[in-house]
Amino acid sequence: SELRQALQKLAAGEQQTQQVSLGLAGQHQYGNATLAVALCQDAIETPTAEMIRIDSPTTLNALINATWPGRCQTYRPEEDGPYGKFTFYLDGAHTPQSLEATVEWFQSLLVPQSQQHQAPILVFNCSHERNPVELLQLLSKTGILFEHVYFAKSDSSRPSPISKESAKQLLQQQNIPVRSEWLTENENNNDNNSTTPATWQETLASIWKHLTYNHDEADVSTTGTMDTPIHCNQSATQVLEDLLLQYPQPEQNDAEIGASTIPIFVTGSLYLVGSFLTALQWEEDSAPPE
Repeated sequence: SELRQALQKLAAGEQQTQQVSLGLAGQHQYGNATLAVALCQDAIETPTAEMIRIDSPTTLNALINATWPGRCQTYRPEEDGPYGKFTFYLDGAHTPQSLEATVEWFQSLLVPQSQQHQAPILVFNCSHERNPVELLQLLSKTGILFEHVYFAKSDSSRPSPISKESAKQLLQQQNIPVRSEWLTENENNNDNNSTTPATWQETLASIWKHLTYNHDEADVSTTGTMDTPIHCNQSATQVLEDLLLQYPQPEQNDAEIGASTIPIFVTGSLYLVGSFLTALQWEEDSAPPE
């Protein structure tokens, strides 16, 4: 594309040995960046608009230095800290289109499965206003074998007048056969009429089981097995605490230190991503001096 060619030209002009790329990760961001430049050109009257060209060094450097926390963000904690064994891949994708782009980005960063020191871990949540079956179907067909799956709670959310549907209702709407053994006990007792209805995270887990368990074993495009541990109802802080128990730090003389990290894929909700960044005590870099 014109934008890629301009970036390559900029790198050659500045004699940079490494490939120059956009500040925002993911192949889909090239289309977004091109659209953003076109919108700026259209919104600003001439002659200023002439300065906003796709091949302008000013424009290119702005795109190279752009940041957007929680969007295709890779966070590597300090190696000697409590979470040094993990690398977090965070994106608040909450539509099928954005989640598809996010999965493509995440898969591009994973080493081949045969070379993985540790299988990735999925942490997911989404608003009950979304169609969770669509989102989880997309994740279930990636071919990524997650070692653990967490359906976690966000620290905050916005009010909604829409009532939560049960896993049974959501699955039936998509014509997916329902198996009672993959529903929670409360969902088997008159759906939402139970005195203690299933939590939204338990609903997501029930849907995930139907999508990942109920398939032909020869279908390698489907993610997960019945042996994959599924965790529900934990906050971001609780998930991190559980990860430390599941994966204790090796001794300092262990040869594995620094060799590889465990990939943690956090997605489905910007609220969830924000909760994890807060729990990890991540702080955005200060703005550059003017």
